[in-house]
Amino acid sequence: MIKVGLWQRNGIYYLRWRQNGKQHKISLGHNNKELAQSQARQKEAQLAQICKKGKFQRSLKIATLCENYLMANRRIEPATCDLTKRVFSYLISVLGDIEICKVGYAEAEKFQNWIIETGRAKTTANIWIKTARPAFRWAMRQKLVSCDPFDNLSLFRIGKKRVRIYSSDEFAKILAACPNELAKARVVMAKTTGMRRSEILNLTTDDIDFEKKTITVQAKSETKDTWAWRPKDKDFRTLPMTAGMAVMLNRLILVLPDKQIYPMLSAERFAVIMERKRQGRLTDRLRVCPDEQWSKQFRKILDKVGITAAKFHNMRSTCITEWLESGLAPHEAKDLAGHADIKTTMEHYTAVRDSVVDKARTASEKNLAIAK
Repeated sequence: MIKVGLWQRNGIYYLRWRQNGKQHKISLGHNNKELAQSQARQKEAQLAQICKKGKFQRSLKIATLCENYLMANRRIEPATCDLTKRVFSYLISVLGDIEICKVGYAEAEKFQNWIIETGRAKTTANIWIKTARPAFRWAMRQKLVSCDPFDNLSLFRIGKKRVRIYSSDEFAKILAACPNELAKARVVMAKTTGMRRSEILNLTTDDIDFEKKTITVQAKSETKDTWAWRPKDKDFRTLPMTAGMAVMLNRLILVLPDKQIYPMLSAERFAVIMERKRQGRLTDRLRVCPDEQWSKQFRKILDKVGITAAKFHNMRSTCITEWLESGLAPHEAKDLAGHADIKTTMEHYTAVRDSVVDKARTASEKNLAIAK
């Protein structure tokens, strides 16, 4: 694989690489480091595409396949990109960094068995297999391999699990255990809007309309005060803002430092993110989740009040379930949740409350008594 490096002279970035024994360089005409790094990756992908197919196929190994696939498909979500890299590192640890033309069904099955043998769940095995497949299918389209070794590999059957939602009592305990106003605001926002963690943490003051009582989930571009970020599934949707949530947001906004427009981040955390952005060290992972410690903090809150088998994402499940219970149509709940497929809404984010089961039992007992 041809590596493309960056070189800066008089404040201008250049690309340089060696190909067929010759040194090449081109001027990018700007001094934007992040843009230059992106252009370097694009150039590497372009050079990989124009390599002679025969020579390229003979030398292409698993690690190189992963690199080329991700460079050629920049639209892939950051989280999916990170998972792909991790899965391929495991694949290499099992098979070795062999040529992709030597990866067949037997090797794919060996990898699947290894996942289970190491104590990981069947769900994890299915996710990792599904993550590896697109890269090999891309290699097929590039005519680098003749078949996808994972194509005929059967996935494990997974029984549907009960959707975890919080009861009113649990929610009250969680709120009472929150250590500060910011933590409470995050919890209430997830419970009342169904927003994902990344959507909450990437909320800006421009997304809040106090007059219309709405919150907008929308993509962010790279500016001096923001970082590039895009929501999952849908780039734009409008959600309701409760009166209590509006009060909390007003309080948080009033104490925001100058130039900070992210009310759901602490001033300290925002300063760290902006410093990394200035240094060109802001990773895709941090763009998606600018406060990586929040899950651990929420876990401590749950432990404090004795709530088990739960996580922050269950606030989203609770909200969507309550929307449907209040009379919203499934397609309306799907749109508010930002799901691309209504099956995701109905199968993974809605639960049947115990109170509904109790009502059904009472009705059955009543009808049985009448029959007698």
